[in-house]
Amino acid sequence: MKLIDVIRFSLIAAGLASAGWTQTQVDLRTQVKSIDFSAALYTLPSQTGPILPSNCEVGMTFILTTSIAGQNWYICTSTNQWTLQGNTLPSVTGKSGMVLSNDGTSLLWNGLGGDVSGALSSLTVNKLQGRPVNSAAPVTGQLLGWNGTQWTPQTLNITIPVTSIFGRTGSITAQTGDYNFAQLAGTVSISQLPSAGGDISGTLSSATVTRLQSRSVANTAPTAGQVLSWNGTQWAPATVSAGGSGGVASIFGRTGAVASQSGDYTAAQVTNAADKTQANSYTVGARQTFTSGISGAGLQVSPGPLPNAPLVGDMVVDSGDTNKFKVYNGTSWVGINTSTLPPGNYTAFFTSATSVSVPGSTHNLGTSNLLVQCFDSASPSNLVEPSQVTVDPASFTVTVTFAAATTGRCTLNGYNGASSTSVTNPGAGMASQLGDLAVVWTSPTTLAIGGNCSVTTPCNVRFGTQTFPVTAAASVSLATGTGQAFVYVDATGTLTVGSTMSLTCNLTCVVAPGITSFPINVIPIYTWTATNNAWDSSGGVDRRGWLTANPIFGGSGIAAVSTAGATTIAIDSAVVPTYLTASASLSFPQISAGTCASDLTFSLPGANPGDSVAPGWPAALPPGLGGTMRISTAGVVSVRLCADATGSVTPAAATYTATVLRSF
Repeated sequence: MKLIDVIRFSLIAAGLASAGWTQTQVDLRTQVKSIDFSAALYTLPSQTGPILPSNCEVGMTFILTTSIAGQNWYICTSTNQWTLQGNTLPSVTGKSGMVLSNDGTSLLWNGLGGDVSGALSSLTVNKLQGRPVNSAAPVTGQLLGWNGTQWTPQTLNITIPVTSIFGRTGSITAQTGDYNFAQLAGTVSISQLPSAGGDISGTLSSATVTRLQSRSVANTAPTAGQVLSWNGTQWAPATVSAGGSGGVASIFGRTGAVASQSGDYTAAQVTNAADKTQANSYTVGARQTFTSGISGAGLQVSPGPLPNAPLVGDMVVDSGDTNKFKVYNGTSWVGINTSTLPPGNYTAFFTSATSVSVPGSTHNLGTSNLLVQCFDSASPSNLVEPSQVTVDPASFTVTVTFAAATTGRCTLNGYNGASSTSVTNPGAGMASQLGDLAVVWTSPTTLAIGGNCSVTTPCNVRFGTQTFPVTAAASVSLATGTGQAFVYVDATGTLTVGSTMSLTCNLTCVVAPGITSFPINVIPIYTWTATNNAWDSSGGVDRRGWLTANPIFGGSGIAAVSTAGATTIAIDSAVVPTYLTASASLSFPQISAGTCASDLTFSLPGANPGDSVAPGWPAALPPGLGGTMRISTAGVVSVRLCADATGSVTPAAATYTATVLRSF
């Protein structure tokens, strides 16, 4: 609307009013056309005044003329509620150098303090961790040191502590190994070197060799071509002439610097040498001793195929026949499991069998005079009594019958030294008697052992189900000493002579040093005394019939009953406890609901896995717990506690008891 139109409108309105027409109000909110105030000289969208009106409608604005600029514009945010717009900052008057902060509720001007002072652009640190710092200017090389009141510049003339030196703390003194030579700076002066000694003299920086291997060296100056020669007193320069004393004209027809060549020597010219390219012959009675050790055997024959053109007496380890040791007898190769050599026992294993058959061609024992013993598969195994054992006299096949299905093993033994094709005298023969392993005095330095033992009449020694044959006589020689020798067979079947004296065994026996009595788990044979480096001619005591010399009597807890020459030994249950028991204090951790804690253990000597255990639980065992006890390993009880589903439980430390019941 133009200004002239506004004037006209005003005049018309005034005329109408004077004529009695009522004034018409314009409501801009209901106008269809947009209202443009951009050309107006000014607009007043907000009310103004020195105080806020008590009443307002949402959206009204008001400028409070009594407030400072920036903190004087209000909006009615709800009926009769004015809200100041913009941030309210505290006055900056008099706050020079301060920083604006807040206390969680309002903004505040605060000055700097604590360990620093001054304006932000030029702060000064006056303290360290609340402790004053001296303002004195330091000089080069000084450190800040605490003088009891403040940190102050100080010259380094005090002991500075370290955490540790060479892994040690406290007052440290030098020890060997603190430094190695490479860590030392500088050089060693002559005065610091030790004096020379031994084969050299003088100082180490100018040492003179005066001896060789403690033998004197002459100070005589040598001439060209001379050598050091021992003159009976010392090493001295000497001249060696070609072809003269102390020299040779030539070696192997060569002169000058002679080097070794192939063919210089033959095996016959070398003591104890063997020519591996030729067959070797030995004088009758010649012997070569091969001594075994912990890390290897004394003699080894490499396995290989049987030779195509063997000679009588050839021996091989047949790689084509499971590495069996064989000897060529001029017609055929004879294996070690023939009756010409003592075989080992044969063991047949079986599972859930009521009948076990072992063909004679399988066990190769070569006789019908066999000993058969069977054992179950338990650990330790138990002897099982078959209902029937038969041996075919022609094929030597062994048949073992059980009353019920059995799992385990049967061991066959019974070698008698006779030919498997002509058994004229079945039985153990000499091996069943004690005369074969006798010890005989033959000279002041020599004892003979088992003079009757041979391949055809072996001296058999039995440990449980294992029988070991002694197939040759042995002798033991005394070098020096006074004392006693113990002759026995150990659990491996080795004929052994033990003593503290200096002894030597040949052939089938070995010497055990430091023995002062018969060891456990051996079969005693003899004892023999010696005095002043000689065997006593009547110093032997036969220990083979030890039961005759040591009768058995019933003692406390042991009952012995002899009937018809047989002695039965049993446990007297009235004296020997029929149970084992032990207790221990155990502390279990918290056990969650529905779970079990890890097993805790304690010792119960004599108990074995599989033993029945009667548990003794603590009287104060919390509810909701259950447990088991068992013998987990020999002599050890394992205890397990479990919580039910009602909740977790923490058992207190308590005493648990296990009892193993026994019967005899």
